[in-house]
Amino acid sequence: MAHPRTTQATPAARTRARPRLSLSLKQILPLIIGGVMVVLLAQKLADFDLAQVRDALAQISPLAWATSMALTVISFRAVAQYDLIAHRLLGTGLPRGRVLASGASATALAQMLGLGVVTGSLVRWRLLRSGTPGQDHPGRAMSITGLVTAGFLFGWAITTLIAFATLPTLAGDVAWIGWIVGPLALALCGASLFLPRFPVFGRQITIPGLPTLVALVLWAAIDTIAAAGALYVLLPPDVDLSFALLIPAFLLALGCGIMSGTPGGFGAFELTLLSMTPPEAAPAVLAAIVGFRLTYYVLPAMLAAGHVLWPADKALEPLDTPQVLRHGLSKTGTPPNTTTIRNAHDPLSALLFEPGREAISNADNTGHWLVHRGNQAVIAIGAPFGANHTQMDAALDVASREAGVPAVVYKAPQALASQLRTSGWWQLPLGAEAIVLPAQFDLSGPSHRQLRRKLRHVTKADVVITHAQNLPMREMTNVAQEWAKDHGGERGLSMGRFAPQLLRAQRVYTAHHKGALIAFVSFHVTERGWMLDLVRHTKTCPDGTMHALICAAITDAADQNIAQLSLDCVPFHAPAATGIVARVLNWAHKRSPGARGLLQFKNSFAPSWTPRYLMVKGPGGLLLGCFEIGKALRPTPQSRPHTQSQHNS
Repeated sequence: MAHPRTTQATPAARTRARPRLSLSLKQILPLIIGGVMVVLLAQKLADFDLAQVRDALAQISPLAWATSMALTVISFRAVAQYDLIAHRLLGTGLPRGRVLASGASATALAQMLGLGVVTGSLVRWRLLRSGTPGQDHPGRAMSITGLVTAGFLFGWAITTLIAFATLPTLAGDVAWIGWIVGPLALALCGASLFLPRFPVFGRQITIPGLPTLVALVLWAAIDTIAAAGALYVLLPPDVDLSFALLIPAFLLALGCGIMSGTPGGFGAFELTLLSMTPPEAAPAVLAAIVGFRLTYYVLPAMLAAGHVLWPADKALEPLDTPQVLRHGLSKTGTPPNTTTIRNAHDPLSALLFEPGREAISNADNTGHWLVHRGNQAVIAIGAPFGANHTQMDAALDVASREAGVPAVVYKAPQALASQLRTSGWWQLPLGAEAIVLPAQFDLSGPSHRQLRRKLRHVTKADVVITHAQNLPMREMTNVAQEWAKDHGGERGLSMGRFAPQLLRAQRVYTAHHKGALIAFVSFHVTERGWMLDLVRHTKTCPDGTMHALICAAITDAADQNIAQLSLDCVPFHAPAATGIVARVLNWAHKRSPGARGLLQFKNSFAPSWTPRYLMVKGPGGLLLGCFEIGKALRPTPQSRPHTQSQHNS
């Protein structure tokens, strides 16, 4: 007799089965919930006199219908802004009008047909096809739909929390909503500021900046309040239900409808709203809901269907400005070449030789500007090059709008600051840049008494100063690592970071003592001058070594007819400042030991001082820009100098 053979699933098979089971539950559970809601609604409708509902619906005036449609237009206009924000976060660069139209149509069909993510993705994929190979993948449409959904849920949650906290409700004690939504919202804002990127289940999650989060809440408020208004104007005048009472009830009903997973939240929306409505007003409210379904769901879905069936014939093309250039790899244009960078007026632009640096360019790719794109602000560093400030100001403005965060200019030279100020920028002094004119540098003068003393110490210690042609990279790495350990890490933004590829594009001077490398400095090199970048030394470095390295560079610059050599900036040092600005800067300078030490060191070379500025637009840009600059400049104990292997990874 043959016995049936049994098999046991292997661990791998069970692992493969879990995702399929999870996917099945995700698909079936909303259908079960939706079915239950429809059954419950049918039971509740059995208690209604449908003739009263029909009469109430017939009594809605043409003006009320027209007003409801107008409020629906306002709501969908706000709904489309979620798509605009999603496209900004993904950097698609697609035209604003097509993005708004596709977002409105996708929302209209998704809320009518259900399966929001699938329906919305298909509609967006259909309407946003560009005809460019690699740009029409459905995955991009799904990413946009996912971001739109997450953005709306966040905005709806905060709007609902505010509504229940400030408006009278029909739902009784709902304090629990605040205890859930409030801490989650604060945690999200905190993550946006301090931990904008973190891994979750192997995927990198990015939290948008605060301006984007605020925009999501504002658009969600406009969207939902206009939608509630589209329902409210359909109520008969004799119904004793104020708009302030309806808003919280509508928001909660909307959320329940979304969670149910049924098309348009059918069943859950009606049940929730009717359960929060006084019994005497229920027939009129139900009639208004039917009218609301017509104006807010059916009519927009019909228009969206026509849009999908007969979309615009013109192929989509990304906007041509600004172009984002990531360390020599341009997404949409050609990065600035070595000659272009060398001809930059501001030597800070030479930081583009460092791996990982970014720049924006103007539309015709002739002008460039070194930028740092933070989560709260786009920070332009120094002055642009290759085009006039007006063109680059426009490119920076577009970059700011596309990122959804304010733009600031960090370490703007005096000439640029004056030009930007005429365009409405605010100007705040950051510090002063020490400028040495090599041709006029004379050690014999009284202003260099301290410098001569330092140089005598170096001579007695037998320190050998050399302009390094072949960089001793291994020894330099050791010195840089020791320096970073002693100073708590390396700072970012415009501050020097040890990067072999950048150093090979710079002019480097080394100091050896008894055959060992003890210190080195590096300079950005452009046709307009040199600028001090890295200053690295060991703890056993003899006194005066760094002064000797700078003097060697000044001497060589004079021999090569270099017009000026910059020793970079001293923060909070503004000799020309007056009034309250001067008092604030002096107060900050006195409480910054690093700034005082830098000033003493650079004053030994008797430089002239020229101001550098922070340029912002409005108080929001000032606060968020300063926060992002401070975060970028803050050293971390874990930071280490970049090694060559890190650059190649």
